[in-house]
Amino acid sequence: EQIFGRIGLRSDEQGLLDWSDAANLLSESGTLYISLPSENPISQALIRGSFTNLYSHEISQRTSAQLPPKYRLATIDGESRDMHFVSESFEGPRADFDLHIIGPIERREGQSRLVLKFPTSRGTEIIKRIYEINRVRSLQGEKTLRVSVDPYDFI
Repeated sequence: EQIFGRIGLRSDEQGLLDWSDAANLLSESGTLYISLPSENPISQALIRGSFTNLYSHEISQRTSAQLPPKYRLATIDGESRDMHFVSESFEGPRADFDLHIIGPIERREGQSRLVLKFPTSRGTEIIKRIYEINRVRSLQGEKTLRVSVDPYDFI
C-alpha cells in the first residue's frame, strides 16, 4: 500500500510498472503474493492480467482533473515579483486557449511557481507563448524563468 499511497502524479503508474516487472520475472509455476486488498483495482488488474479497465478509469479521472495524457502541464519558476506579471500576460489568451493557471505558489522566500494546464491540442501555441515571454525577458536583460513542460511531477 505504501507504493501506491505515495503522493505524486505518476506514483500509481510507477508502482504498477514495478509490480508488473516482478510478475514477469516469475517462472511458469511461480506464485505472486499481492499484499493489497483483493478489491483494490490494481490487485484486480494483476489477478486478471488485464489493465484495460484500470487504465480507462485512470484516464477518465485524469481528464476530469485536467491532467495528462489529455492535458499538458507546464511549470514556470521565478522570482515572486515576476510571477504576477507572467500570470497577467496570459489573461487574454486564457479563454482562447482553455488555459487554467494555478498560482503563483510560494516555493521559498522570494521564489514562486505557476502551473499551467491546457489541452494537448493547444500545447504548441501555449508553449510558444511561454518561451516568447522568456525571450522578451532575456532581451530586456531580465533573469529568464525556469520552464518545465510536461514535468514528471509538478508539486
